Amino acid sequence: MKLVFHAYHNGHMSDRRRRVARAEVGRTHIARNHADNVWGITVPPTMQAYAASNHLWISANNTSARHSAWPSFVVRPDGVITGRLHLNRAGVLLTTIDKNSKYYDASKDWRARAVNGVHHSGELVNDCRSDNRKML
Repeated sequence: MKLVFHAYHNGHMSDRRRRVARAEVGRTHIARNHADNVWGITVPPTMQAYAASNHLWISANNTSARHSAWPSFVVRPDGVITGRLHLNRAGVLLTTIDKNSKYYDASKDWRARAVNGVHHSGELVNDCRSDNRKML
């Protein structure tokens, strides 16, 4: 079982920077997302995808200083977030990592081949449509 500590320091945003970050998302989209800035929207699912595709734990730490883009959290190897701190509030997140637990591994069937440079099903197919990359 692997564990990655992915440390960030995305805090101390000024009021001006926070306004710009909110504007980048857009007022109509903020209600549809779990954060009001691009980093807070994209970092958690990116870490979940990394954890799930590589089948490893990720501790994504961020500063608790005002104003942070997202709070620290932990993701298990199947992409499930197991704990999260509160935004802009100091805290300690304790997570039990059970090395003997079995988690769904979506990429187990192709990971070894990909690591060894095989990026196809095992049989390379020549297709004329692949040769001409400017044609639809």
